[in-house]
Amino acid sequence: MGAAFPRLLRSVVLRLVLGGLLFGLGCGVFLQPPTPTPGPPPDQLQQRVREVWEVLQRVYVAPEQLDPKVLADGAARGMVETLNDPYTVFLDAEHYQVRLEDLSGAFDGIGAVVGNRGGKVVIVSPMKGTPAEEAGLRAGDVILAVDGQLTNAMDVAAVVARVRGPSGQPVRLRIQRDEAGEPLDVSIVRRRIEIPAVTMATLPGSFAHIVISHFSENTDRDLEQELKRLKAQGLRGIVLDLRNNPGGFLHTAINVASQFLPKGVVLYEVSRSGAEETHDAQPGGQATRTLVVVLVNGGSASASEVVAAALRDNNRARLVGEQTFGKGSVNLLQRLSDGAGLYVTTARWLTPSRQQIEGRGLAPDILVADDPGTAMDEQLAAAVRELAASK
Repeated sequence: MGAAFPRLLRSVVLRLVLGGLLFGLGCGVFLQPPTPTPGPPPDQLQQRVREVWEVLQRVYVAPEQLDPKVLADGAARGMVETLNDPYTVFLDAEHYQVRLEDLSGAFDGIGAVVGNRGGKVVIVSPMKGTPAEEAGLRAGDVILAVDGQLTNAMDVAAVVARVRGPSGQPVRLRIQRDEAGEPLDVSIVRRRIEIPAVTMATLPGSFAHIVISHFSENTDRDLEQELKRLKAQGLRGIVLDLRNNPGGFLHTAINVASQFLPKGVVLYEVSRSGAEETHDAQPGGQATRTLVVVLVNGGSASASEVVAAALRDNNRARLVGEQTFGKGSVNLLQRLSDGAGLYVTTARWLTPSRQQIEGRGLAPDILVADDPGTAMDEQLAAAVRELAASK
């Protein structure tokens, strides 16, 4: 095959909160249905909160600052922050609404995936063809400030909420690119960004390049329709591109993997009690005999890591590209009675070979570094060469 390919569709998106977030779309994790509401909190917890409120009401020097909603948000945020889990966060009503809006796959923002690494909010990846990419943001950039407000005391959701805003309006980011270098101030004009979950381009040799940008409610359906059409055209092989895909719904990831697996384990889910649930491939996949190579990079997180690991561990595909992000938890987005929400880690997941990837990621079988300074996509070219050599 040719030595290089032009950079094709390589958009990114995240489906619900945290792990990495889109400036506009939530990110990088799985969602599960709400569990039944447990009983009331322990008496100690109720008493402590009530006593603090009563003391503040009685003696605090600035009673005009005692906004019950603000204090309630602070109490909830403080509780989850003591857990030291970047994927368990409190969302006030505004941030919770942002997450719900994200499900539409369209938003006003700059188009960058962000995450928490070492207590800093960093760019996981800029989205292809968005203001973030056009402004020169890069994976690994640390966001120091948004419109002059320092981010060192903000969680990822708070940074996302500040970066989002009306289309056509600018936002100013202060970026630390190199530890020893001077910070950079970047002004970016927001715009409306709409991202399809599944896009396809044909390649020489009866191969197809399928990009899955996020795992939303309809991603598996859209993929199945695309695979049926390609199957009728005599498709020989697929480059499944999961680069910069930060995740989404757990059931969608299982269904997507099932399109390529005739049988086998997709992942193991380990609950808080240590109980283990096996998620197997579902029958009826459209590409269970088709050659597959999977493209991954540092922006491939959560559900995309589930699919990549499932295909590799079941000997259906090799991974080409770079080390993945390393998001190995299952999370729940739960609405609270006043419109706020909690994003909560509920379980850990293991690959079919029982590998825990949290903080580690998946190492590619064929390491190909991305060179954003070139117009050619060497990672895609390497994946096509691997397909052509497969039997």
